[in-house]
Amino acid sequence: MAEEITLEELARQPGVIGAARWKTSEYATNMAAQPVLTEAAGSIDHERAARLMNNAEVAGMSMMGISMLNNTSNPGDNRNVYPVDSYYVNGQHSSMIASFNRVAVLLDNSVDYEVREIIGLMNRVGN
Repeated sequence: MAEEITLEELARQPGVIGAARWKTSEYATNMAAQPVLTEAAGSIDHERAARLMNNAEVAGMSMMGISMLNNTSNPGDNRNVYPVDSYYVNGQHSSMIASFNRVAVLLDNSVDYEVREIIGLMNRVGN
């Protein structure tokens, strides 16, 4: 298994404007509650990191739901079952990658970066 890295190390990668990691709320799992930002790194302040976290968490919940629906709608069809560990949202000037270990990065689209490499690093962040 690959060695764990810090959020600071992730934030120093080419193209990464900033990164955030978070955990689920302290409330019971049957309640809607905002996640808790545990760390931000890079060139984003706490407020922007919190917005990144919230956007990533909400979009991540819908992505997980789509994956589960694909599986439950036709359980005999293995083409619908695929391991999802992250998702990428492309924007005009910046993009976002979020991983299901609750780490997100904001990327500068004017910089050349490899999405799969960044996702690999995100999955190594201890959270």
